[in-house]
Amino acid sequence: MGIHGQTRKISCFNLKSSQLTTLIQASKKWPSFASVGLRNELRKPDAGSTAEPYDWYTWHTHMTAAADAVHAVAPDALITFSGLNYDVTLSPVIQGQLLNGTTGTSTAGKSALFTPYSYPYAHKIVFELHKYDFENTQASCSDFGASLYNNGYKTLNESDSSAKLHYPMLLSEWGFIQNGTYWNQTTYNKCLIEFMGKYRPSGWMQWEVAGSFYRKTSYATGVQVQDLDEAWGLLDHEWKKTRSPVTVENSLQKMIDATLK
Repeated sequence: MGIHGQTRKISCFNLKSSQLTTLIQASKKWPSFASVGLRNELRKPDAGSTAEPYDWYTWHTHMTAAADAVHAVAPDALITFSGLNYDVTLSPVIQGQLLNGTTGTSTAGKSALFTPYSYPYAHKIVFELHKYDFENTQASCSDFGASLYNNGYKTLNESDSSAKLHYPMLLSEWGFIQNGTYWNQTTYNKCLIEFMGKYRPSGWMQWEVAGSFYRKTSYATGVQVQDLDEAWGLLDHEWKKTRSPVTVENSLQKMIDATLK
């Protein structure tokens, strides 16, 4: 379990192997250094972009190369593999399917299979997903759980024959606005707590602890703002007290209880 802003989990974005190696070598000096996240919320490139094809073959190419680089300099570090579509799915990987390229692109006709047992870091792999309530704010807990399960959490169920890979799963982002009422206005909070109680052990991190940003682009205006308030933060704007005690009591505390009890 954890809260974003208090962890020593490094996330690497579009780094070359040499840059990644340099970053990890420096990070190893932290006493609490434990894991490396290879990518954060991979998403489709903008229209007209010259980026590589957005597909599972490209995912496999760069994820395994990055993991090789991490393991070479930090062999004891856990390595977290995130998914596509803003990290909401790892389904084809967990199900052992061929990871195919895209017709009409440089990856056309190419395919790969993610075979972690053959990698030198096989026992350091952790899968990670994100889960917010943007899809369906009033989903039944049955539908909510089925979605999260089929997108990757089935890796925890060794009796499910459709899951070919069984590794730890980390919910590396979840959360919502800390306004004192939202926790009870959708089914997200209730269903996530229920799900975590069912699929143990499973680690998680809440977005987020910070009550404000020194400087950040506003979601509403797209303009850089100094001292921007973070309504999702567990702490208030000044980082001095809990923003919404009632939300923490009915969400974060219950997530902890569901996970540990």
